[in-house]
Amino acid sequence: MRRGVGSPPELSHGLARVQSSRALDYVREFNIALAPWRREPRVAELLHRTRTEFGIAA
Repeated sequence: MRRGVGSPPELSHGLARVQSSRALDYVREFNIALAPWRREPRVAELLHRTRTEFGIAA
């Protein structure tokens, strides 16, 4: 996986390990908790990645 400019390493490699439905539930809950900051560039990038890589709704 290729890291984007300015993205922390844990985002680049951490998402690849998410496989269980329980882990995906945690990612969904985390996305909901990040909603107030969704316009921040790094948060927007994370939310976009979770939607595209895991098919998680916005």
